[in-house]
Amino acid sequence: MQASQAPVIWTIIISALIIVVSVFWLSSTIPEIPEIVIPTASEIAAAIVIPTVEVPEMPTTYIDLRDDLKTQSLSVCNEEFDMDDLLDDTGLDSDYDDDEVTVVREYLDDRHIYYVNVGIDNADDRHMNIDRVFKIDVDDDYKDKVYVTCEVTSDDGELEAELSYSL
Repeated sequence: MQASQAPVIWTIIISALIIVVSVFWLSSTIPEIPEIVIPTASEIAAAIVIPTVEVPEMPTTYIDLRDDLKTQSLSVCNEEFDMDDLLDDTGLDSDYDDDEVTVVREYLDDRHIYYVNVGIDNADDRHMNIDRVFKIDVDDDYKDKVYVTCEVTSDDGELEAELSYSL
């Protein structure tokens, strides 16, 4: 039985040698696995780019344009208000100086805004009339109401006011 086992043993040895040689040969031809680098949280955060979003301008409504024009017109009328013109137009200049006349308050309930035109391009051809009522004291002897009409116009983009005063 021993003679019949010899070819089997040689077959096993030769097969083992072939397997060992092929493993070494295959291991030399397999590419190396690259080292895996795991980024840190700060590196990830630095790599994130958030795009800027431009929000389109909301269209302006007629009511917003009218309210802006009212606010701007009142401001222009207040800047244009002049005590010397008030005295000249009301006839009080002959009796009093402008330092003797003081405006006590405006009757806001009597303020009337009319003929509002916001213009074609919201800068030119704007127009508004504002009627206002002021209480004045003249040297603590004379108290009266002054009616002021302010006509605000804009032909070149800037608001201009023209005031007229009456008692």
